[in-house]
Amino acid sequence: MAHDYLVGQPSSQHAGWTRVVAGQPDTSYLLVALGGAPGPDMGTMPWAMPPLCPEKIDAIRRWIAVGANP
Repeated sequence: MAHDYLVGQPSSQHAGWTRVVAGQPDTSYLLVALGGAPGPDMGTMPWAMPPLCPEKIDAIRRWIAVGANP
């Protein structure tokens, strides 16, 4: 269910951005929101919590880069 909510879905925060673009981490808003790619409002997630460590952001980047498979 989370996969379907993220991959190929438009961002509800910024028009023109897609939450996760399979194979394209730098154009995926999820990575921007986590602070792992440049874009609007960089580094705002997770809200009200400490930011993710670089290793976790890198794991998400690799997941997106290889196709964001479920």
